[in-house]
Amino acid sequence: MVWKEYPLEIKKYFDICDLYIDDMLKHKPVPDYVLEAFNKIKEWAWKQGQ
Repeated sequence: MVWKEYPLEIKKYFDICDLYIDDMLKHKPVPDYVLEAFNKIKEWAWKQGQ
């Protein structure tokens, strides 16, 4: 299945993570709410089979 647009809740989590993606890729510390948002995205993607 191809998504043309993410669900609103998931898009909100992407917006949170976008600000910290460089720090996350460099394994720098990020706020807990960013990790929670990232894990929500991961969980959603896993359920979609992606």
